[in-house]
Amino acid sequence: MTDVVLNHTSFDNPVLKEHYDMSYNNLNTPQLIPAIELELAIARVSRSLEAEAFEINSESQLDEVIRRISLEVVEALHFDEYWLISVDSVLHELSSFFSIQSFDPSDQHTPDDVIRSLLLEALHEEHVGHRFPLSVRVEPFKRAIASHCLYRTQLERVIASLNAEIRATVVTPQISSILTSIRNGIHYRFLERRPPSPIPSLHYPLLDSYFTNITQDTSRRRSNSYNSIAGKEDADACCYCVNNGWTWDNDRDPLNLSLRTRASLVEDGIIKNYAINTKVLRREMVIWSDCVKLRYFDKDHRFTSAFSIMREYIELCALLFDGFRLDNCHNTPLALLEALVPLARAVNPRLILLAELFTQDQAVDQQYISSLGIDMIVRETVQNVSPSRDIRRYSDSLYAAGGQELGSLTGIRECPCCLVTTQLPTVLYDITHDNPTFLELYGVAAIPAVTVLNALCVTHTASTKGFDEGYPKNPSVVEKRLYAVPHEAIGDWNNDALLTLRTGLLALDKSTSIELPDNCYLRLLMNHLHQLLSLNHFHERYVHHYPSTAILSIERRYTGSFFSVVCVSHTAFTQHANSPIDITLLGRVVGVFVSVKCGSAEAIAASEEAETTLKGTPFAVDMNCRAPHSFCSMEFKPQTTTLHFNDAFTPGSSLVLLVYSGSQASFDHLLNYVECMRVLPR
Repeated sequence: MTDVVLNHTSFDNPVLKEHYDMSYNNLNTPQLIPAIELELAIARVSRSLEAEAFEINSESQLDEVIRRISLEVVEALHFDEYWLISVDSVLHELSSFFSIQSFDPSDQHTPDDVIRSLLLEALHEEHVGHRFPLSVRVEPFKRAIASHCLYRTQLERVIASLNAEIRATVVTPQISSILTSIRNGIHYRFLERRPPSPIPSLHYPLLDSYFTNITQDTSRRRSNSYNSIAGKEDADACCYCVNNGWTWDNDRDPLNLSLRTRASLVEDGIIKNYAINTKVLRREMVIWSDCVKLRYFDKDHRFTSAFSIMREYIELCALLFDGFRLDNCHNTPLALLEALVPLARAVNPRLILLAELFTQDQAVDQQYISSLGIDMIVRETVQNVSPSRDIRRYSDSLYAAGGQELGSLTGIRECPCCLVTTQLPTVLYDITHDNPTFLELYGVAAIPAVTVLNALCVTHTASTKGFDEGYPKNPSVVEKRLYAVPHEAIGDWNNDALLTLRTGLLALDKSTSIELPDNCYLRLLMNHLHQLLSLNHFHERYVHHYPSTAILSIERRYTGSFFSVVCVSHTAFTQHANSPIDITLLGRVVGVFVSVKCGSAEAIAASEEAETTLKGTPFAVDMNCRAPHSFCSMEFKPQTTTLHFNDAFTPGSSLVLLVYSGSQASFDHLLNYVECMRVLPR
């Protein structure tokens, strides 16, 4: 399988210089010009702060930066002119057909409210991306003013009144939003992330770049494209491509959304020409400065050069791989995917499609799935949200991953399954490459518990390179170092092979000071259990979060029997007090698949940037596949088993049990069933 990226390309891709129409830029999307002008002005302020060695260490220093940006950028650039009506322009347009005269009180004249109505009817946005973009159509005046006489002072008065309303209702809120977004961005970069130096610099400016500057050759020059930005005679040769990004409110394509009206949101990645005030201008996007967004459709709905290039790319990938993971699928035009996916399937008819669909709208997800024939959509158990919400978010993700409700009886053959499920097919990742690692977010204790809980989900599971190894940070997308050799087996699995990799869930060498008897392969063990539960029809599930604790349980049951597999995990997402807890299970515990306990945090070593290979961080995982360890004591009753957990059940600990809830169990049958469900490889 391979990632297929259709939505964006690297900022240094030389093809962008050869085909300017592949990107959204000032040459083909002039509504971006105000946003580019704003960014360049902010860059100038950033360079001046660097020259002054101005530090940003406090709220007061941040306020001073915002004050300078307000004066030197917003006011100096006269941003209000991108929304206002030009008196001179209106007079010029009308003077070709009307006699513009000085006002004479003795003359019969048109009332101000009539002139105002005519102007509102006649106004239209003609000069997209330029100052004073509003122009007037003459026809409404021809129909309404029989005398063909207009008064200059009256027009100026009415236009001044309209401009005052535009300033109050449109300009002021927009500029306020711009300054708020700028302040929030600088606050995050300098007061929350705490960079090595509090002084803005070339390598760490005030804000991430929304645009990538590429140089067009002279044959690509266009007139009236960018003079207001560069202030140079060769400004037409400058091309600023908008970078890719996303918004917190999950707009599928932020470039399509006008701030004046949501009606300007159009499908298939086509930006309305009149929508100059986008979220790019308000800097409300979480930007990826190393990626340029691709443009597949021009203003006439025709394919650009990007289509033919991506067609060759996707056909080659289909020839080499059995499956695609469609990266950023929700931000990719559906019309484009409907054109490219059949081409890939023509090359490889058995192509498997996974898709990143983070729309938060099941109807939109279903539209993509049905239109493209997507096999599974990507879901992630833990996202980068506030710690207070992580445990609940994680519980919801486990529940939504798939499976039938406990007690649904859908596994009984006599029960007709006539209802159509609305549940979307998913592949559940522990974490994707888009978010920080678990070590960054929660520490090493979160890793074993997530591994065990995910394995109990009724869905396909997946992982990202670095999770098992315990990478302290995600590698850069332009990382040049090679991965460390994953392992070197001595002997075979049937003889407790030793692995040389000393990191994470895969293995630990016994030459280290960390003793791990049986537990060199937690990932292998849980994958094996996950497989067995699916093969043995454990399709019903129940997920429960114990209030005021960080403890989650998940139960999987085989409807055709009285057996179920129960996992109880102490997660590490929240800092709840580690107080003992009692959990009562319906049925009798008849076996222990595995107990897992996270090792000491002192085993974690700092990442060494000087390493020639990418290595994980060593951490201990204590496993026992035959006893509940020291987590709890069990109290057996006729129909229930109570687990009395103690202080040893620390964050990162998990217990996986086999439970039988039948009233009269056949001992021989029980032994046979437990034997066929044996997890450990022999």
